[in-house]
Amino acid sequence: PGLIEQGHGHVVNTASTNGIIVYSYDRTPYAASKAAVMMLSEQLFVYLRPFGVGVSCLAPAGVMTNIVEHMRPVGEQLPLRAPDFPIVTADVAGTRVADAVESRAFLVLTADEVRDELRRAGDDLDAYLLEREASLHDGTDG
Repeated sequence: PGLIEQGHGHVVNTASTNGIIVYSYDRTPYAASKAAVMMLSEQLFVYLRPFGVGVSCLAPAGVMTNIVEHMRPVGEQLPLRAPDFPIVTADVAGTRVADAVESRAFLVLTADEVRDELRRAGDDLDAYLLEREASLHDGTDG
C-alpha cells in the first residue's frame, strides 16, 4: 500500500530457474515454492505497474555464494544447481537486478541460456517434458 500511495517504487522477488524449468524431479517442494514466487511476482507486475510500481523477479541458475555450505542435505543429496547453465558471481547477479530495476524489466536471469530453454519448452511443452523426464531418469542430465 505504501508504494501505491507514493506512486513509485520497485519490488524485487527471488525465485529460481527451477521455478520455471524442470531440472530435477527430486526437488519438487523447492521447485513448487519457487514457481509460486514467480507467479506471485507476475501477478504483482500486472497489478502494480499502473500505479507506477515496478516488479522484477530474479530467477538465478547459479550464483557463487556460500549457501551450499549452510544447507542440510535432502536425503543423501545436496541441492542441485541448474545443469548446463553457467554460475555467475554475486556482482553479476546484482548488476542484472539493478539493470532490471532501472529498465523496469520483469524477468532477471543469471544465465542467458535459460531463455533458449524457455523457448524450447514453449514450442511444445509435452515434448519438452518427455525429453526432460528421459534425461533425468537415464542420468544424462540433472
